[in-house]
Amino acid sequence: MGLLVPLDVVKSRLQAETQLRHHFPPPKYHGIVDCFRKSVREEGYGVLWRGLGTAVARAFVENGAIFAAYEVALRCFCRNERKETAACITLSFLNIISSLPIGKKKRNG
Repeated sequence: MGLLVPLDVVKSRLQAETQLRHHFPPPKYHGIVDCFRKSVREEGYGVLWRGLGTAVARAFVENGAIFAAYEVALRCFCRNERKETAACITLSFLNIISSLPIGKKKRNG
């Protein structure tokens, strides 16, 4: 996760700039590498890991919820028979649920 945060920071900055481009004439960044260089030059290397704490906290809560739901599902669905099959089905279901996008949809216009 920590290795991907710098790329996410650059992506977010480029996306924010694209949305503002209609209101402010010249773009600040001219691509991914330029955004990376200017961000480090202006704010230091620490800027590349901005938001890491939030991402780790979110992953901690999400994984804890999945683990708890898995344990509850095993107790509900399994009575010492076919535990492995039930575990696989439960894990697959929880994996699908946890990968669903949650949040507001972007509106065009």
